[in-house]
Amino acid sequence: MPNHFLLRIGDGVHFKASSSKSIWGINSKHPNAKGFLKAVREGDILWFVQSGTKGKIVAVATFTGKKERIIGPLIALTFTNSELGWSIVTGK
Repeated sequence: MPNHFLLRIGDGVHFKASSSKSIWGINSKHPNAKGFLKAVREGDILWFVQSGTKGKIVAVATFTGKKERIIGPLIALTFTNSELGWSIVTGK
C-alpha cells in the first residue's frame, strides 16, 4: 500500500519550469526534506500543492526514485539550474 505525501511547491514557478524534463527538486538540507527523503519509497503518491491557494493541487505523481545532483566546477553530470529554469535566490 503506497504512502501519500503532500508537498508544498511555493508559487510553483520552479516546479513548472522543470516539468518539461519530468523532474522536480527539493532542498535536501531543509529539516522537513530530510524526513521526507528518508520516508519516501518507490510507488508512493506525491501530491504537489501550491502555496497561498488554500490547498490547490497542481500535480500528482508516483514516486519512482531519487537522484542527487552532481554539479562540478568544470562539468555538470546532471541538469544545471539554468537548464531546469530555476533561479537562485540568495539570503534565504
